[in-house]
Amino acid sequence: MKKFLLTIPGLFCIFIAFSQNNHRPPTTVQKSFQKDYPQSKSGQWSHSSGSWNVSFTDKDHNNGEVTAHFNDNGDHTDTHVPYDRNDVPVPVTDNVKNNYSGYGNADFTRIDRADGNSVYQVNLKNKNAHKTVYMDERGSETKYQDSHR
Repeated sequence: MKKFLLTIPGLFCIFIAFSQNNHRPPTTVQKSFQKDYPQSKSGQWSHSSGSWNVSFTDKDHNNGEVTAHFNDNGDHTDTHVPYDRNDVPVPVTDNVKNNYSGYGNADFTRIDRADGNSVYQVNLKNKNAHKTVYMDERGSETKYQDSHR
């Protein structure tokens, strides 16, 4: 009888855990993804801060690894595309070289926004400090509120 009484709450917890649909986006989000990336297959979905996020191989654009973000209504808010330093526009790398020489390492991500304007997120690192700056393709620093960091 004791085993039975202990088993019931355990099974109930398992049922609750599996009934949570936290990693499956609403149909509107799935349809928006398929419309924007018709050749790509979505990867693992996650939901945080009111945003549905999915990392996948973008077969529509050079098979690169990207992370797309959608709001709960299915609106595509932005896409983060990691970039190799050699693929970043020269004005962006020049700005980093001229103004952030104290940082030995920089990682670049292009953020394609819903309004059509892209920005480059530059994560600068050295032993003691980390800094993130945003630049347009002309290398001009710009403000950007990245809710996915």
